[in-house]
Amino acid sequence: MGILVMNGRKKLLLAGLAIFALASASLNFAFAGNIRKTTYYTPFISSVPTPATLAFFRSPTSPWRITGGVVLRGGARFYVQDSANQTEVPIGELSLSADKNGIVTISRKQQSYHLDMFPNFACPLGRFVARDALIAYTELDGVTEDMAQQIAKAGLVDSNLVSRFDNSIAREFLDTPFERLFERADNAQVVSLDAATAAPMVLNINKAIGSNPNSSFNRAAFVHADFQVAYKVYLVDSSKEVDTEGVPLRYHLKYSRGSLPYIDRIEVFSQEWPDNTTLTREPDSKSFTQYDVVWAFQVAAIFREFYRSDKAAFAKFLAQACH
Repeated sequence: MGILVMNGRKKLLLAGLAIFALASASLNFAFAGNIRKTTYYTPFISSVPTPATLAFFRSPTSPWRITGGVVLRGGARFYVQDSANQTEVPIGELSLSADKNGIVTISRKQQSYHLDMFPNFACPLGRFVARDALIAYTELDGVTEDMAQQIAKAGLVDSNLVSRFDNSIAREFLDTPFERLFERADNAQVVSLDAATAAPMVLNINKAIGSNPNSSFNRAAFVHADFQVAYKVYLVDSSKEVDTEGVPLRYHLKYSRGSLPYIDRIEVFSQEWPDNTTLTREPDSKSFTQYDVVWAFQVAAIFREFYRSDKAAFAKFLAQACH
């Protein structure tokens, strides 16, 4: 649930049928990349708010106002890993491609590495990234007319999922199983972020946007985002697979109507899954896991790095992925 309304006011229950365009392909790979668990977050998380962080929170009418949900805005750093070493490589040395079966690879020189992917996910995700979109999913209570206009401008449309709140999905994911993926992300499991990492982040954001902790707040919300996360992406020579590391965050906000948000605390996504967990192969409306959710944030960040690096090359990738 993205929004918690402290004054207790609730919207009427919206009824409807969830419609999903189920993926038709069933791809089974002999190997699959892994999300590497971490307990030390400093290598991935910046305590200094990024421009994207500040743009999101900086005013009473910034995008946080229409986002009790899921924001995909993370970064990624790339490494080639052989048996003994990890060497960071610039994005300019890498290329992204998709074949007619939907298999996505990252290539460097003459080597190609398989990037794990839900069937039929690369195309809508790529279009989302190429639109330079921000919000994948949102649930809100008390949507005003000007908020509705802001929601539409952000490229969000009414979701097919039943919710107690007004819920919207990025238009690229409407009528696909990935509506449920991002709803699942909005209800992700989180754990405490160590105080040494979280406290400077909270202090720096609130100071940068000029938020007053002594205001009389009567509302609260949380936003799942990775503004200040740079995932590590490993191109593993031994398996020719892509491994990933790093986790998204949950930002807890306090606010009143018309006020700046105050960042109350920041938590981190849980990594409580069995060590042999892999990506869901045939996603449907109920099968998505915490592992899938973390992976989706990571792959969105990978795509965004390629888009930022070379928009023309990314357009060619999109043509392959959306054939």
